[in-house]
Order: sequence, then structure tokens, then C-alpha cells
Amino acid sequence: MSELLKSLLIRAGAGTGKTETLIKSVYEIFHKFTLLNDREPRLIVCTFTRKASQELKERLLKLALKEIESFSQESDLQKAPAFLNYLQSSFLQVSTIDGILNRFLKKYGSVIGLNPDFEISYSASNEELFDSLAEKFIYDKYFSLLQKFPYPVLKDIFLSYFKNRLKYGNISFYDKDDFEDFKQEKNMISSLIESKSSFDSFFKENSELQFLDSEKIKKWAQQDESFCSEEFMPVFEKLKEAGEDFFSIFLEKKKTSSILDVEDLLLFSHHLLQQQPCIANTFSKEWDYWFIDEYQDTSWLQEQIIEQLTKFENVICVGDPGQSIYAFRGADPQVFSRREKNIKESITQLEINYRSSAQLIGFYNDFFNKETFIKFKISVDKKRLSSVKPYLSFFTYNKQEEECQKIVFQTLYHYIQKLRNQGVDYGRIAVLSSKNEDIFKTANYLRSKKLPAILYSSNNFSQNRLVLDSVFLLKFLINPYDDVNLKALLRSPYFKLVDQDLADSSYQYNSNKKNFLSFWSFIKEKYKESLFVKQLKSFLDNYKKLGLFESFKQALFDSALMDLSYWQDPTSSSTANLWKLLD
Repeated sequence: MSELLKSLLIRAGAGTGKTETLIKSVYEIFHKFTLLNDREPRLIVCTFTRKASQELKERLLKLALKEIESFSQESDLQKAPAFLNYLQSSFLQVSTIDGILNRFLKKYGSVIGLNPDFEISYSASNEELFDSLAEKFIYDKYFSLLQKFPYPVLKDIFLSYFKNRLKYGNISFYDKDDFEDFKQEKNMISSLIESKSSFDSFFKENSELQFLDSEKIKKWAQQDESFCSEEFMPVFEKLKEAGEDFFSIFLEKKKTSSILDVEDLLLFSHHLLQQQPCIANTFSKEWDYWFIDEYQDTSWLQEQIIEQLTKFENVICVGDPGQSIYAFRGADPQVFSRREKNIKESITQLEINYRSSAQLIGFYNDFFNKETFIKFKISVDKKRLSSVKPYLSFFTYNKQEEECQKIVFQTLYHYIQKLRNQGVDYGRIAVLSSKNEDIFKTANYLRSKKLPAILYSSNNFSQNRLVLDSVFLLKFLINPYDDVNLKALLRSPYFKLVDQDLADSSYQYNSNKKNFLSFWSFIKEKYKESLFVKQLKSFLDNYKKLGLFESFKQALFDSALMDLSYWQDPTSSSTANLWKLLD
């Protein structure tokens, strides 16, 4: 291995050219490594989403084509396609972590008895698999537990036990020592409550408690309950026995199944590496270098797997802890900090923002002053530096103090008037808030001052125009003979029938109802050569073959509803609404 490769951590804030840096790194390593080692490097580029993977592949292809154009001499033309050919070879893998682990398990999963022909299903349900085993597992063997817990609770307990057992190894339910600690904690909080100042200080001094509701803690501690380990321990011992029994049965059922879900890729990869750690060395030797994008959104379990597979040797991690927004999905915000501490001598920071205006960068640098966030510099661009006067300000108030709220509203009003006097159009002034309630109050106040406040957050999810159009499509699949719903669907831009044609068709149908079962029957006949009719007919055919969920999901893509949602709203919130509807 040459000295070319080393581990590196790149802090790359929004708009600093992170993707461009990744592409150039792949390109440079390919040429330098090939020159020094007389062979092409074996690289894994791990991205966060399929969309990011596709974008990276497209931009690498553009770079390869640009390189070919730069070769002018005939003697150089033989070298020209080298990088292009490399992009199409198995030596370069650009994929999500799920795609990489899919490949890993198909190759090595048989070592722990995993069916190598498994497929990934996004609709696979552990709950359904549990239900298929429940009759023999619970009703025959552990029926006594149903006297203590309802069936849905037991299902949650055992499925959670299965996942955490794969994730952490040996785990346990409460034991006697846990009960004693529990009682001591309750007694301690009860004593603190006697002195209000001591209780409040306790919450302030312990930062890990900041997200807890102190009032609920008080109510819990003041409840007159006895926690007797002799009463509860037999139940937990039975749960432990049943949990281990279920783990063995469910694990074997999963291994031999031909279908896994996305979470299984992580769990089984981790389980395989725990059972056979030598496989990590075998797999790591297959690759010379790893690039890991959006590292701040890596989960604890993903970090463990990556560390086992790479030992963090010859690994480039790219990310920005200030953009960690997927904690709800398991992302560990501390994962970036841990890597930062381990490779202090190999950290690069991309600071120049090429995307945002000078005003926005100035506000960002002023507002986010913690060490977690990157302080941006502005690229030298006369157009972007032509007006550096910030128009962004931040106002805050204590919601519980009404007078304070009024002062903030008044300050906001005068600030807007000041901007207007400086020649700023209303259309360039936006007031943002994290909650609809605050925005409503702000808008009402500004309107009372005769300012044209337009609300963009007034529609909730169920009233969103894109969601409504999608629901019309869903209802059509269920019942194409609902005339009112069909007319609403045909007025949407995705299956558009001109209003005048729709009105004429409605009149003709009403005048000739006896010859048609429904308005859909009439439309099918009248516009049988039209694209929208052919599309709707194909969606109904799919419904018969695939069922409601799969046919509806496919219809969202085939009708361009999903694609157009992104182009209409590049923030992806509209697309997210469609996925929310599917969920």
C-alpha cells in the first residue's frame, strides 16, 4: 500500500462544495493510486440516500467525459477512457450503507445460516411474522404471561428484545439490584420535592434531564406505590426465559426466510461480525479505501459496523454536525465528535459557502455561535458581495408573559417598516417560526397594523393540495364509479381535462345516463385514445394484480406526482408529504 492513502475527516457545511470535494478525491486517488501501485484502487463510496448515490455517479461520469475531451493528441487517446472504464467496473462501488451491507450479507451471511438468496422488502413486517409464530410460542408455552400483559404489549416486548439482543449482545430485564436503585431514586426525588429550590436546581444542574417534564416527575414521585422486587421478579424472570426462547426461534425463522427488511441488514451484519470477527478482516482487504458521506447522520449501530469493517484505516468521512437532523431515525449526533477526537491530525474544514447570499451567511454566523457549527466565509464573488447589509434578525420572547410577546410584535412591526423605508419590497420579507400557533398570532398582529401578511403554513397535512390530489387518485383506485371524486381527479394537473371539456362531458353524460353505468364509463369511451384515460386504466389493472398499497405507490410514480412534487418544492417537504401519506 502506498503512502498516498490516509484517514481523513472533512467538516463540510451546506453549500461549501462537499460533493465536488468527494468527486475530486475519487478522481485524484484513482490516478495517483494507479500510477504508484500499477493497478486500479478498490473504492467504496457510501452515501446517505439513493438519490445522492445517483447524483454522485452522474457527476463522476461528467468528469470522465470532460477528461476525455481534454486529450487532444492521438497518443493520449488510449489513456483517455481509463477513468470512464473505471466508473463502470466492480472496483468502484457507489452505494448507500444498505446497498453495501446487502452485498456483504449475500457474500458472507451463509456463515451464520442466512439464506443467500434473500430479497429486501420495504413492506416486510416483523409483526406479521410474530403473529404467525404466536400460536405455538405464546398460547402453548407462555400463556401465563398473557395474564400479566395484553397481547400487543407482549408483541412489542419480544420484538424489541430480539432487536436489542442482536444489537447489544446479552441483555436482561430488571433484577433485584435494579429495583433497589429504582426505589432509591424515587426516594431521593421525593426528598428534593420538599424543597422546591433544591428540586429546580437538580434539574438545571443535570443537562441530561432537560428534556423531561419536571411536573410529571413530581407526580410520579409523590404516588404512594410500593415497589416490591419479590412481587415483580418472577414475572421478569419468566419474560427473560421467554425472551431468549423467542430470540432463538425468531432468529432462525429470519435466517431461513427469503425476505429481510432494511433494519435486518444492519442487525444481521452486526450479528455476523460479532459471531465471526475474522470476516471483517477478509472484507476490509477487498477494498483500498472508503468514502463515507453525511457522516453526521450515521447511527451508533452503523458506526460499529463501519469500524469493524474498516478499522477506520484509509477512510474519508465527510459531514457537518450542524446538519444532523435524523436523530429521530437513529442517527447519533455524537458520532462526528468521536471521529474528530480520534483523528485530530487529519481534519479538513470547508469554510467557504458558494451557495447562499452574504446576508444569509452573516445571519447564520451571528446566530449559530456554538463550536458545533461551522463559521462560513463568503466566496469572492462581486455579485454576492455587492450588498452585505444584513436583513435578517432574530426575535425571542417568553410565551408565558403576554406583555413580552406584545413588545416583540411591536419591535417586529417597526423593523419591517424600517426595511420598507430602505426600499425593501414586502415580497422579500419573511417571518419564520417553529410553530403554527406563533405564526398565526404574528400574522394577526401585523394585519391589525394594515400590513399584507400572507400565511404559508395555514394548510395542515390533510389540506395540502398535493395530498388532496393524491387522495383523489387513491379513492379512484378503490372506487372508480365515484363520479364526484373522478371529476375532482380530472381537474388536478396530473390527469388534466380542460374545465370546459369536463363541463361538456358532464352535461352529455347526464343527458345520456341510461347508456352508461357511471361517469367513468362515459369518460373511458369518449377519451379512449387520451393518455390520461390509458394511465387510469393501467392503474386499475395494477390494483387487481398488486393490491391497493403497491398499485397506489406505483401510480404516484407513473403519474409523475412524486417527481413533480420535488420540482414544485425543492425543499422536499411536498415529497415528504406523499411518503407520509403512503406510511
